[in-house]
Amino acid sequence: MMRATVFALSLVSAAGCVVAEEAELPQGLPARLGAGDVVEVIYADKCCELTVAADGTLKHPLFGIVDVAGLSLPEAEKALRNAVKRAHQRQIPIILRLIKSKNAFVYVYGEVKNPGRYPYSRGMRLLDAISLAGGYLETRAASRIHISRKTRYRTFSTTCNIDALLKGSQNIPLEPGDVVFVPTSFVTRIADVVTYILQPVRSLIESLLGVASSATKAAATSAAPAQ
Repeated sequence: MMRATVFALSLVSAAGCVVAEEAELPQGLPARLGAGDVVEVIYADKCCELTVAADGTLKHPLFGIVDVAGLSLPEAEKALRNAVKRAHQRQIPIILRLIKSKNAFVYVYGEVKNPGRYPYSRGMRLLDAISLAGGYLETRAASRIHISRKTRYRTFSTTCNIDALLKGSQNIPLEPGDVVFVPTSFVTRIADVVTYILQPVRSLIESLLGVASSATKAAATSAAPAQ
């Protein structure tokens, strides 16, 4: 938990990090396609869902077999259009949409039940990611959630209010690679510090009480009349 928290904070506070307007983030780095990804192919008023094969290719009668491994969606669209042009001697507009990815993730850290990384899916929003992580810890979480996103040149960060999020607003759309961090509330941090400081004192008191109890039992035993 501590390592994950430090990692998330380091991303948010890294050099070049820019704080965006509340609940707003620029477009991040494009997702790269890989084996197992599911995409929607839209062409000529038709659409279908295809899965990237283990060898990184997409297969369809319209364009044949095209290698898309490591390509962004715009790059893959261009590759498919070129394949169609070669096969049919005409240009057909093609649009790709990422439906589900096995190679793109969002990261959720901090005061959630199950911090870690989770597969990104099309249309994923902030509340979806927190739900995948088991929800936030109500007794420990602060009132604001931090989201950071890396672009080509820098990392941007924004915050969302938990109460507003639960009421349906500020549920911002996420992109692959986004980091969600639910910080610890100030009151909880103070309580943790107090507990840490008092722990040695508590241990000492418990130890002294144990010694006193043993001494009392020994005295009672020695004072008892012999049978």
